[in-house]
Amino acid sequence: MFYSNGPLTREAEAKLRGVVDDVVLRPNEGFDVLAYKEGLERIGYNREGLYDEVLMVNHTCYGPVFPFAELFGEMQGRECDFWGVSAHAEMTPNPMTGTGTLPYHLNTNFIAVRAGLLGSRSFRQYWDGISASQSYEQAILSHEARFTEYFTRLGYRAACYLDRRDYGTHYPAMLNLDETLLDRNPLIKRRAFFHDPRLFEHYAADLPRALRILAEHSDYDPELIWRNVVRFAELRTLNTNAALTSVLPDVRLQPGELPDYGAIAVCVHVYYTDMLDEILALTDTIPVPYDFIATTETEAKKRIIEDTVAGRKNIRNVIVRVVEQNRGRDMSALFIACRDLFLDDRYTAVCRL
Repeated sequence: MFYSNGPLTREAEAKLRGVVDDVVLRPNEGFDVLAYKEGLERIGYNREGLYDEVLMVNHTCYGPVFPFAELFGEMQGRECDFWGVSAHAEMTPNPMTGTGTLPYHLNTNFIAVRAGLLGSRSFRQYWDGISASQSYEQAILSHEARFTEYFTRLGYRAACYLDRRDYGTHYPAMLNLDETLLDRNPLIKRRAFFHDPRLFEHYAADLPRALRILAEHSDYDPELIWRNVVRFAELRTLNTNAALTSVLPDVRLQPGELPDYGAIAVCVHVYYTDMLDEILALTDTIPVPYDFIATTETEAKKRIIEDTVAGRKNIRNVIVRVVEQNRGRDMSALFIACRDLFLDDRYTAVCRL
């Protein structure tokens, strides 16, 4: 059964009817939770015993990026009453309320409930008590964060395809997405593409690596992701989370015939001469000969610079100028002391250090 919390175009509905048994349109109330509830009521909580297992699955993931046969084959051998693909750790205090404890729970984007629990009075009573949530956070607290603990306390057994303890964060499905894909997680959280980048920065979450793993180990078409995500994600956030802007190539370029870079100069203000070796280690990476231009504030330091730089095969000319005083530091040295060198177009590019 396909539930849509809103209208569908004629074309979309026609496509759906070719792959599902029933299409139900409902108001956008209660998020996915009330859609689950309506679906369970529609099948009478399996009163007629038609189903061995009922799945409650929402639209917050892409996939399957690995065959569902792997997932169901593994979970068929697990002794449990309900199961999920991934889980969230217990957290104190509860990050959504600031108080109490958020219990360990299966992520409810994909929950399988077996016949024993499905037909129980307790299961129906749980859903009878579910009402429409007014916010995303309230929906999580009233169902997702509650479902697993509620039924395990009643003695029902839960299982999870991916063991949360194998990962380094409280929310592996998103914050360890790359590692879970290596463990054949068939689902990719859509939120990973548009969530606040500061959370990913804090936990060093690596969506770019996850996308590389997807390309190397799965035949899932990434265009299905991009065609969907650009419709609703803030492009600045998407660009940040997925690292879509690259400056340098991902692999080392093979040496070959060098292009004509033109005349290159390095302009350095050297106040601390003991930093020269570090500076020259950087400039040694320039692939063509260059002019080394330095400013400093004493004749003694000028001699040290000239002696240190002398004989380096990648340096074509050495120009060291003594400024009258260290006033203005490197900016004064660049814009005033060396102004004549950079205003006559003798250099194609200048690197300032």
